[in-house]
Amino acid sequence: MDCKGIETARRDNCQLIREIMDTSLKAILIHSRPDLAVAYVKQQISMLLMNEMDMSKLVITKALTKTSDQYAVGNKQAHVELAARIKKRDTNLAPKVGDRVPYVMIKAASGAKAWEKAEDPIYVLENNIPLDTDWWADGG
Repeated sequence: MDCKGIETARRDNCQLIREIMDTSLKAILIHSRPDLAVAYVKQQISMLLMNEMDMSKLVITKALTKTSDQYAVGNKQAHVELAARIKKRDTNLAPKVGDRVPYVMIKAASGAKAWEKAEDPIYVLENNIPLDTDWWADGG
């Protein structure tokens, strides 16, 4: 199966989304078994909500094409704002324009925007910060 332009091929989606889409499409289109696709998706969502999912499958990466001050006011991007936060914490670790910025979504106050929830996966592990598994279950 050769997929182009959908979630299975996009680099800026997390591995979990790519795996769910790929496995589900194969079950439906190749094996004619939508029931297997449904069961697989339910199992993955259950693992996610019970915090049994390997965090590496939840990492999103986006290319940093501009610095935060080059975006229009009110147009905050998760990876751009995270790059600025990393720079404040340690300028040596700060992503530069052209780098891909990896991030996961962490639990935050109710109503927090995506850019406020984005955090560096290593920082999350080092500081034992809980992930916002509902964010992925709700479709981001």
